Amino acid sequence: MKKQLFLLFLGFLFVLTISGVASAADRNVGPGYTYSTINQAVSASNSGDHIYVHDKNGSAYTYNEKVFIKKENLTITAKGKVTVKNKVIDPNIQYIFQLSKGNILENFIIQGNGEDYGIVANQAIIKNNTIIGNVIGVRASIDHKYVQIFNNTFYNNSRGIYFDSGSYDTISGNIFTIGDTGIDIQSNPHSTITKNTFKNISNGISINGMDYSSISYNTFNNITGNGMNIQPTTHVQVGYNKLTNVTNGIRLVGDYSENKYYPCEFITVHDNSLKNCKYALKIEGATNNTINRNIISTNTVGITFDEIREISGKVFVASSNNTIIGNNIYNNGNGISFVNIFAPSTGNKIKYNRIVNNDHWAVVNYSNENISAYWNWWGSNSSPKTKIIGKAIYDPWLVLTLKAVPSTVQTNTNSKITADLRYDSIGKLQTGGYLPNGIRVNFATTLGTIGSSASTVNGIAQTNLTSGTLGTSTVSAKLDNQTVKTSVKIIDTIPPKVLLTNPTNWKTGFSKTSSIAIKFSEYLKTSTYYNHITIKNLTTGKYVTITKSITRNTLYLKMPLTRLAYNWYQVTIPKDAIKDYAGNNLSATYTFRFKTGA
Repeated sequence: MKKQLFLLFLGFLFVLTISGVASAADRNVGPGYTYSTINQAVSASNSGDHIYVHDKNGSAYTYNEKVFIKKENLTITAKGKVTVKNKVIDPNIQYIFQLSKGNILENFIIQGNGEDYGIVANQAIIKNNTIIGNVIGVRASIDHKYVQIFNNTFYNNSRGIYFDSGSYDTISGNIFTIGDTGIDIQSNPHSTITKNTFKNISNGISINGMDYSSISYNTFNNITGNGMNIQPTTHVQVGYNKLTNVTNGIRLVGDYSENKYYPCEFITVHDNSLKNCKYALKIEGATNNTINRNIISTNTVGITFDEIREISGKVFVASSNNTIIGNNIYNNGNGISFVNIFAPSTGNKIKYNRIVNNDHWAVVNYSNENISAYWNWWGSNSSPKTKIIGKAIYDPWLVLTLKAVPSTVQTNTNSKITADLRYDSIGKLQTGGYLPNGIRVNFATTLGTIGSSASTVNGIAQTNLTSGTLGTSTVSAKLDNQTVKTSVKIIDTIPPKVLLTNPTNWKTGFSKTSSIAIKFSEYLKTSTYYNHITIKNLTTGKYVTITKSITRNTLYLKMPLTRLAYNWYQVTIPKDAIKDYAGNNLSATYTFRFKTGA
């Protein structure tokens, strides 16, 4: 019975082994291999197979074919320098690769002829390829899901990626250069665009209807059009992107067509860096968006509010109910501009921003609406009135204050110095928000040492003053065009202490002629009862004649006459006989005894 069970078990293992091999075979394509074309290998494959497409013994090799993979769960990997391209323009077949569910395509050079789609995909993974010269580099099928595009290079495609009517896609780690648009997404919610690089291209990302999605950690450089063009869409997180040398950095654009307004709303643009752009951030007919914690610097215009204009039909839709909060807007031509002249921009709030050192105006308002722009930092504690053109409510504004705790310190101890940007110009502490973190404040002091700079966190920057020389230190903090000061009194209330004596207490056999030295913890000078310092011969009961002197932190006592042999002597220093340079006397009278020798 046991033998039969064992044989049955072996047979089961054999069946598993055979079925495993059948479902996951490796198939090789290329010169000298089983298959000469990719299509041959695909036709022979089963779900789960891995197709390896080889170059020509280490030399570049090109496959001229279009590959339609209907079978699911195939992995197609290029080994070496492998190019796949199509020389013939066929209007009925617009792809080089078409992938099905579970397919993985990796490591290829996919060369278009200017008319094709490089790849058409649905629920596939496309990674580590170089995709060149296509109308569209990667095109997702209508109603697709879960297309993943990782670490590819897109070069000289009209559009690198175009998705329409899908969902749950991921585009990550790709490079887009040369061409019209890197990524174009239409009606494609719940998707992620992250860690991609766009450079030397006309437009980076264009989306419309990519609801409940995220665009994050992408880099844009030398873009002649739009870095990100976000058209009617809702609930998108746009964060931690870097845009440099872009004509229009980030655009939030509503739409009005066929007598209907399509909003771009509930977009959160946060923690991005926008530098050297013509228009860093444009809000055009977009509503209910939040612009938060961005660095907007060295642009022609930092933030622009505009409207949708249908002049012939006299339809104007303004940008309303947007919140601009906690941004660092500096060194631009204009900081924030409202250029809508037909439709009122109502409900926009500009607060807790640093808006400083912009060449022309901090805020320009060409509309007839009064802009809400209070609780901002404008570069100094003075009124920002001269930095604003047009209607704006800027009062109260944030001011810089400085505080030392404690304001009186002992020598060689610390005082916490706090530069505070949370109070407004009427002295009220604001708790509804903070200026952006990372604003550097410079510190200086006239006495002691201090940390020379610190960055703001939740509206404050802190450093430590370490006290030194006695006196009153003037501590200053400088931010932008404002310097504030406070005082720290440096005192010493610690009495001097005896460190050692010569002779030591209860010393026997001490010299009859040597000077007596008492060393203290700090420099000394005479005090009220300096002349009451005595040496008494305890054996005879008589006080002896002495001379006294102080050198730095040591008191010296001398006897003109030779001390008697084998006698006990007591030195007494009254509490108020000596003091340190801060005026502190001893904490108590100090005495010690010694006995002479022969």
